[in-house]
Amino acid sequence: MISTYRRQLSSVIIIYVIFALTILIVNTFEHVHPRINQKILIEPHNINAYPGETIQFPCIVSKQFDATVTWCWNDFCTLGKAQLVRHEITNNGLISIYQYTAYPKFRLIINERLNHYNLSITDVSDKDEGIFQCQIQRTMYAHEARSNRVRLTVIAPPNDQPKLLLPSMPLKQGQSANITCLSSSSKPASKLILYKNEQILTTELSSLMYIYELDINTNKNLTKLIYTIKDPDSSWNNIIIKCKQIYEFTNRSQVDVVAKIQVHYKPKARIESQNRYPLTVNSTATFRCIVHGNPEPQFKWFANSIDLTSLTSSIINIPLSKHVHNHSIGCTAINSVGMTNTSIRLLIR
Repeated sequence: MISTYRRQLSSVIIIYVIFALTILIVNTFEHVHPRINQKILIEPHNINAYPGETIQFPCIVSKQFDATVTWCWNDFCTLGKAQLVRHEITNNGLISIYQYTAYPKFRLIINERLNHYNLSITDVSDKDEGIFQCQIQRTMYAHEARSNRVRLTVIAPPNDQPKLLLPSMPLKQGQSANITCLSSSSKPASKLILYKNEQILTTELSSLMYIYELDINTNKNLTKLIYTIKDPDSSWNNIIIKCKQIYEFTNRSQVDVVAKIQVHYKPKARIESQNRYPLTVNSTATFRCIVHGNPEPQFKWFANSIDLTSLTSSIINIPLSKHVHNHSIGCTAINSVGMTNTSIRLLIR
């Protein structure tokens, strides 16, 4: 009985000692290597590079001592084995340069003192384009951390001017129409600006729409700018439309293309008095009907007490008497789009 008790007591003591030693080891380990909330301190950014250049994506981290930093290319996060190329001694510490065996142009540049894990790509070409991301892998004591996904684009300037795509002319008042400016293909995409005469069309944002597409034939980017003229009127007739293509990575960064807009719109008419003095009985009043429209409108005079249908001139002379006081005269302008009437009242002293 006593022997059994002693054996059980010994087992309890052994278990307690093992547990205490485990706690001590863990505490000592955490004191030497404290837990860190892993994060990317300086993230990579989008890069536009010319063919043949060497580029470098930065990745500066805060991580657990045993965490591994890796790079992903087009969501492929296992680039394979990396071999040490050389060490470089700098004022900021030792830099180790590794080369990926499967991707010889990809190099990992590590400064463990500063926690730099930069990715360098030499002799950049179209084949190196894609999405890149820096990752800190999960450890026993910390969650993983990931940078933003950034893009490498190899510069390919546009080799042509933009195109203006217009509806059939002339436009017709009351019928909306789209003006489309299409860039030449490039990488990255060109910027487009549309002008009405020399005024940039940005005031009516609801009428502007940008569309970015991929040209499957060239694997380059296209920019499309669509402007909707909701109700073409006289303010759009004989307007010069200009589309400006801007590409910031070449010396010839701006290219323009222009076209002329014509609109058929409803006539406008007004009556202009040619009289210097107030109207009086037994005098003559002179009036002029001024009309404009596209197509050129026809006009005719009308009155509620005088027959003016035979008059074809834009200027009329009316003998004044007390019988025409407070009566009205007017003119009508007509073309294929519509008709407009305007009138004035004769007030005689």
